[in-house]
Amino acid sequence: MAAFLHPTLPFRAAPYGSCHRPPATCPRRLLASAPASPPSPGLMMRASSSSAVAALASAVEAAASTHLLALAADTTRGQPIEEAAAAMEAAADARTGKRNARSGRLIGTWSLVYTNSRAVVGNTGLTGAGRMMLGARLNALRVCYDLGGAAWAEEQLSSLALLRVRNRLTGTWAVGPAKDGNTVEQTYAELETHPGGMKLRSDSKAVVDVTYLDDEWRIARAPQSRDLFVFRREEGGAGPEGGAQQTTSEDETAAGKARANRQSRRMGKK
Repeated sequence: MAAFLHPTLPFRAAPYGSCHRPPATCPRRLLASAPASPPSPGLMMRASSSSAVAALASAVEAAASTHLLALAADTTRGQPIEEAAAAMEAAADARTGKRNARSGRLIGTWSLVYTNSRAVVGNTGLTGAGRMMLGARLNALRVCYDLGGAAWAEEQLSSLALLRVRNRLTGTWAVGPAKDGNTVEQTYAELETHPGGMKLRSDSKAVVDVTYLDDEWRIARAPQSRDLFVFRREEGGAGPEGGAQQTTSEDETAAGKARANRQSRRMGKK
């Protein structure tokens, strides 16, 4: 594994809703002579958002057999995902579309189901290790946000030579300074590679704008390029109440390690 990674590997992740819907008022009785009223904005927003979510789920399921890098280049399967994601962003009301980085729904483990990010495609993942592998495939990209501020991002790669690689960055996350409260800033201090379990120091950073968030889906954009990232919550990741529930004991260990590293750095500054 050491052949594929270097301690100074460039990690340049592209700067990579709870749903509130206004109640619709519906009179129980209408006079026969009264003109028909147009649907209330609340009903229209709900229908638009629900149909966009259904369209996204359908498009993701249709593309499930295509690995992430191939999907990024497949406009036939990728375009419906992009269109559905854009519709979900557009349908989000003022409350849904703001303060997503502060929502308890952000907490948990998320799997990337689609991206058109030039950084991820160019790096064949997060760390650039995939560029050193023959016929590399990005099989999975997972990100976890812990309630205590710890974070990790993991890539799972395979090659034509049947080599399987899993690299995990661990660090911290925080809400960015943007006024809309949608920016998530991630700083990763350590890279752990598998097989081998080698640990390398990292100074990787990534910034994303979370443009849509609900119990199942998280849509994020790169601040400058507006490259798209569509994540789906992993089963058992976290619920609407925001309680962090890691999927494996290894995930719990990684989150705890990141918190300990953060506390150690704070003590060193005092």
